[in-house]
Amino acid sequence: MPRRLNAALDLMTKLIAILFVLFLHFGSSNGVAQAVPRSVNSSFKGVELYSWKDNDTGLWQFSILPGTNGIKAESEILEKKNVVGGLIDLKDEMSQMAEGEQVFWASPDPKRFPFPPSEIVREIEGHAAEANIELVVFDERSN
Repeated sequence: MPRRLNAALDLMTKLIAILFVLFLHFGSSNGVAQAVPRSVNSSFKGVELYSWKDNDTGLWQFSILPGTNGIKAESEILEKKNVVGGLIDLKDEMSQMAEGEQVFWASPDPKRFPFPPSEIVREIEGHAAEANIELVVFDERSN
């Protein structure tokens, strides 16, 4: 076999192997890459979700904390390790929660931690339903 043809076959074999490894690493049944697997166990008391609009960027921010019987302090809600970021990051976090996880979305202070506009709330509710997450929204505007 000529050297050029042999080299081309070697290169093609390596490319196929690389593509196969990438497919195994990033492929999923729904065609969406899943970097982090979904949690198997739901939280004992669910999780709490808080929202606010960032004054500097104008973007909606979210925070997820373990569910408790206590009232969360503002500093705890805003603690960097609890802040999820924007809507896309929130959806990613929700997609990683265990199926059936209970998420309680409330506002301890509607001026400091308001709910986003209704269309964003509906978008999050829709994503929660798709992810099989039980989202309970305590938004007084809907009353």
